[in-house]
Amino acid sequence: MVGGFSGRKRRPDHKVVIAIGLGRFGTRTKLTSLYSAFASYFVAKARSLDYLVVGINIQTVPTCMSTGKADHDFISIFTMRRLFCTQCRNPFHRDVLAASNMANAVLEQLRRNRRSLYLQPIDEDGHYRWGGGGGGGGDDDDG
Repeated sequence: MVGGFSGRKRRPDHKVVIAIGLGRFGTRTKLTSLYSAFASYFVAKARSLDYLVVGINIQTVPTCMSTGKADHDFISIFTMRRLFCTQCRNPFHRDVLAASNMANAVLEQLRRNRRSLYLQPIDEDGHYRWGGGGGGGGDDDDG
């Protein structure tokens, strides 16, 4: 959570975003079902206190950190927890790439009240599912 207080209603002059991971969570114990129950409760509670909750996930659009483009193909290398960008020929640690994309999603939500185009999923026709420009996957007006 960025900029808020736990248990208190959000003040109108504070911009606050709570990012919640949408990735799969699993354990050998019974915590898997507890996580989804907790997430549901937490999101409902946060929204009732007027906080904006944004779901984020690396699988939405994996983005190359060296170019900031989402149209690059990635090959997973599971043994090293790495993703390999086939266009840039660069390996990235999966968790670092995810953290970078998640931070960018939250910052854009705070700045412009929307998700960056390069972090939006693209449908089969090349259109952004959540509105925005045409096909492709590069930056929009971020500069």
